[in-house]
Amino acid sequence: MARTVLPGLVRSGTIRHDEEVGFDGRVLANPGPDLASANVSISAAWGSTATRTASGRLLHGRVSVTSSGTGQAGGATITVTFPGGAFPAAPRVFLRQVSGDLAARVTSVSTTQFVITAATAPAAGTTYEYEFVVLPA
Repeated sequence: MARTVLPGLVRSGTIRHDEEVGFDGRVLANPGPDLASANVSISAAWGSTATRTASGRLLHGRVSVTSSGTGQAGGATITVTFPGGAFPAAPRVFLRQVSGDLAARVTSVSTTQFVITAATAPAAGTTYEYEFVVLPA
């Protein structure tokens, strides 16, 4: 992929879109590779039979965890591994709670993944969904 320098994108107040604009191998005009459940892992603190799903793309997606079974505990984590490989520098990750009443925040970000940590123990039988946006550094 050809790499275009960002300052050359804007001409006379419009954004050129006649070529791919890259950022170290990632296309900015495209939200990136698909996010799949395989990109998401959850800790045992969600419960012994908890499940997770994922949807969206590299730069914007949703993760959902249904807490079930036994063993729920505070500090439950969701680890999202970026599809398509590592960023050259750790990006910024913004998180929004979509459903469920379990407050959580992003507690760690690296070039390959980010971690969401719940403030308290999840309730069995409840689904918690979080939406994220990734902004490359």
